[in-house]
Amino acid sequence: MKTGAGTAAYRQADLATLRQTALFAGLTEAQLRPLLERPGVSVASFRRGETIYAPAQFSRSLGVLLSGSATVEKRGGANKMLMSVLRAGDLFGAASLFAPADAPYVVSIRAAAAVRALLIGEAALIALLREDFRLAENYMRYLTGRIRFLNRRIEGFVRPSVEERLLLFLESNAQGGVCTLPFGMTALAQALCAGRATLYRALDALEAAGRIRREGRTIALYQKEEEIQP
Repeated sequence: MKTGAGTAAYRQADLATLRQTALFAGLTEAQLRPLLERPGVSVASFRRGETIYAPAQFSRSLGVLLSGSATVEKRGGANKMLMSVLRAGDLFGAASLFAPADAPYVVSIRAAAAVRALLIGEAALIALLREDFRLAENYMRYLTGRIRFLNRRIEGFVRPSVEERLLLFLESNAQGGVCTLPFGMTALAQALCAGRATLYRALDALEAAGRIRREGRTIALYQKEEEIQP
């Protein structure tokens, strides 16, 4: 991991990405620049396959992916489950904040491609939230969204069929109706608690029903006719 701070660490594209995030929505570029120059705010780079956060290896910081992608996994003994995929503009690390000093992080985050990420230390984040209620409101809205996401994941565990669990996973990780997987079918099968053969049957069934279209690791999602609003 490499880190940098100050305006030299940022690219013009980073500002456009940050303005579209859940945390900085509504801020202009002129309002955003001074926030990035504060103590406790830096940019970190991770190579593909490198660990970004893990239960015993993490920074007490809120992160924002500036570029690249990362996988979020929950591990238990020798088993692991894919929880979600992070892409540019996504936030991570909230569970590291406001927690007991000896509390481990709750998941493992690994770079699926080369990653650059903004890291906002806990003290710096507290100061930002105190000074600008827009940021506090944005952060609360983001946390509410995470609660809803986790509830959808729980819903996926109790759905009876692999097809339903697969569709829910794809919908939860899609952007603009398209889900691009940064991993293979083995990892996807593990995320759904299913075998590879069962996963392929579910993919074939959803494609035959017109719910998805596959092109390699890119999967486009389609609504049922009765779900489309007039």
